[in-house]
Amino acid sequence: MSELKHVAVIFGGVSPEHDISILSGVQAFFALDQSRFIAHPVYIDTTGRWWSGHYLIPNHKDLLKGQFHKHVDRVCLGPGGLFVKDQLMQSIDVCLIALHGGGGENGSVQGMCELFQMPYTGMRRLGASIAMNKWISKHLLKSVGINVLPGHHLERLAPGEFYSVEDLKVLNLTFPVCVKPCSLGSSIGVHFANNVEEVQSIILHLFEQDDAVLIEPAVQSLKEFNVSVMRCSQGVELSAIESPKI
Repeated sequence: MSELKHVAVIFGGVSPEHDISILSGVQAFFALDQSRFIAHPVYIDTTGRWWSGHYLIPNHKDLLKGQFHKHVDRVCLGPGGLFVKDQLMQSIDVCLIALHGGGGENGSVQGMCELFQMPYTGMRRLGASIAMNKWISKHLLKSVGINVLPGHHLERLAPGEFYSVEDLKVLNLTFPVCVKPCSLGSSIGVHFANNVEEVQSIILHLFEQDDAVLIEPAVQSLKEFNVSVMRCSQGVELSAIESPKI
């Protein structure tokens, strides 16, 4: 019988999707095949500090209350595993990244794993950073012949400056439009607007969360499909196509 692999299940994080990432981490922890893997929960709090300990899973509802510190260890990722004060606490074979948005999906945590030669799940660093930016992704997809919506990309202006109604009228928008952050999660901060005054109000709010916003035509009767793609020794493997009920 082969030796069990040690898996660090990383969840939480500093993004607005912190809460849902906790649930993903708990689900991933229990979904691992216990006959093949030993799971070690690793929680990243909202300030970016890393913690580990089996208390985290059964008491995950305490995490947002800050009532967990005395039950777990403050850790950091390093060569070969998790460290406490420069001492290897737990060897790790692979990191299962259950983070959402921000540092969990933009390639930064993936880059950290690569720095320490630590295998990890999900997209590679470059793919993660590209996919997290909706504007870059749009142009990349369009360049290979995939149809995308037209759109406008507005960057945050210098402190004290803002987009006026006149600035937005120049865009010749056809309403309704969808206004969303450029580099946050797929559903974070998504708004619909029916006139330029609403667009102006929305982007003022969104620039508090992101450096850029994306304005696209609102799609009526939108239907969503999800599919996972995994590269393997045989080439590319696709999951079943799933359409969530709204």
